[in-house]
This record gives sequence, C-alpha cells and structure tokens, in this order.
Amino acid sequence: MLSTQLSLNLSAECIEGNCVNGQGTYNFANGDQYIGEYKDGKRHGQGTHTFANGNQYIGGWKNAQPHGLGTKTWADGDNYLGEFKAGYRSGQGTHTWAKTGNVYVGDFVNGKRTGQGTYTNVNGGQYIGGFKDGKAHGLGTYTYANGELLIGEWSDGVNLEIEERLQKEQRERDLRTAQMN
Repeated sequence: MLSTQLSLNLSAECIEGNCVNGQGTYNFANGDQYIGEYKDGKRHGQGTHTFANGNQYIGGWKNAQPHGLGTKTWADGDNYLGEFKAGYRSGQGTHTWAKTGNVYVGDFVNGKRTGQGTYTNVNGGQYIGGFKDGKAHGLGTYTYANGELLIGEWSDGVNLEIEERLQKEQRERDLRTAQMN
C-alpha cells in the first residue's frame, strides 16, 4: 500500500479543470502545484504556483514563465511585488527582506537590482541612485540615519570618493612605515 501511495504522490497530473486550454489545477511530480489559466498546455494568463519548498508566485504567466505583474513570496518571508519578464524580476518592483526589514523600490533587470532605485535600511539609512547587478553603481546619495549625506559616484557597491580616500590614507601609512624602517 505504501508503494502505491508513494507513486501516486510523485505523479504529475491535471487534477481539476482544463490544463490544456482553460482553467485548471495541476500537481507536479516534485510537489509543486499550479492553479490558473492554460494555453496550449502551458501556464499562460493568471495563476498561482505554490512550490514544494514553500515559495509562491501569484500573477501573470506567459509560455509557462512568470510574466507581467506578479507577487513572489519566499518561504523565509521575503516578498517581491512588481513586474516579471520571462521568469525574472524585470521592470519596476518592490522587494522586502523579511529578516532585516530592508526595502528596495526601483528597477530590476533579469532578477537583479539594475537601473534607478531606492534602498532603505531598517536602521534609517537610505541610498537613492543607480544600481547595477544588485549593487550601488553610478550617481547616488546615501543618507545616514542621523541625516548626514554621502553624495557621489558608486561602483560595485562602494562610494568611489571614500574608496579613493581610504587608498590614499593606506598609501600614506605605507610610506610612513617605509620611512621609519
């Protein structure tokens, strides 16, 4: 009996409705479930995909990929509300991290923060400006919780003015050390 039950749980099938062209519920062999619209046997239109790992996507679908407006919620509580293209967060969106409470509002490209956006730390700090591959990049302003501003050019998440100053200080320390020896 156990082996029969196990094989039923691992089978993939349309359990309700029309999973070819219409509305239906499909259970995947890996434990995922999709409830929503289908076109030519693919998830297409509006639907909800609940993953076996606890993640969930609710929103638009095109050719079996998240596409258009949608919400993805991860099992750890992280949440993204915004645009998707070909399965990736792409376009305008808001990502909230459950563990930290930090929030990013802005552009996404292929699932990464890229373009213009605002990243707000729960501690009160906020960066407004350019992003590339998920890191501060280009012109931007970081406002500390105490109101102090750091304005300038960023690359790979680092403010270039600060980086240049730190490098200059290190060179000066190295020079002093060399002169002492």
